[in-house]
Amino acid sequence: MIEDLFEQLTGLLGKSEQHESFQNVILELGRPEVDVSPDKMRVCLFARLGFSIIFIDKHQLRKCSELHFFATSWDEGGNVVIPYRGPLPAGIVTGDGRDNVERKFGFSPRLPRARITDGPVKDYLNIYDMEPLELVFTFDRLSHQMIELKVTDLNPPDKVYIL
Repeated sequence: MIEDLFEQLTGLLGKSEQHESFQNVILELGRPEVDVSPDKMRVCLFARLGFSIIFIDKHQLRKCSELHFFATSWDEGGNVVIPYRGPLPAGIVTGDGRDNVERKFGFSPRLPRARITDGPVKDYLNIYDMEPLELVFTFDRLSHQMIELKVTDLNPPDKVYIL
């Protein structure tokens, strides 16, 4: 299961929380340690596996909109979140720094080194397009080590274009 976990999770993007593929993830991995539903969204944190699944309301139906793969440990309400140890694209692992990520992809990010300016820490992002996915890596501003990878669908089925 862990060998194809990234592929299985990215297959959830755009699907509802009632979809059988999400139910299969719950059956295989167990329930998330944190499962909260703030206004118009649901966050399922699998702390022991180092990732979360975010569902956001789309037209009265919650659909999987984001996946977060964590490269660092922290405590979330008594649940210790450990770094994700499963597969990532291009042989990337959560211990990789910015230079290794760029080398393994073999091409430059669409948006390199975008600064995060809100909050006390000024980390930065590298954004890669890997059809049909957008991969947003957050790196520590000092060590350049990966903090997190956020994955979204570049072309969600309900994307609205305003002309």
